[in-house]
Amino acid sequence: MYKIPSGEIVSVYDDRTKQKQDEMALRESEAMLKSIFRAAPIGIGLVKNRILCWTNDMIHKITGYSEQELKGKNARIVYPTQEEYEFVGKIKYDQIREKGKGTVETL
Repeated sequence: MYKIPSGEIVSVYDDRTKQKQDEMALRESEAMLKSIFRAAPIGIGLVKNRILCWTNDMIHKITGYSEQELKGKNARIVYPTQEEYEFVGKIKYDQIREKGKGTVETL
């Protein structure tokens, strides 16, 4: 509350209910996605600019690398050949240019 020279009192309230509800919904959504990624029977890596940002446990089992060994590394580390790495990059970045996002499945 603020008292102004005229003697009036001004109160300011900031209702953050909606913001808190949105933040909780976001946390719940993130937790559900992480749970799905952890339980997925396939290796999943989140890549930005060809750098691994996040990987699931299955990709660690497939590659033999730990999360610490993969996070922040160039995605090339998970491909058996340079050719496969380049092929996946070409397909994915063509998709990103065309659709704004890209996903590539490999064996």
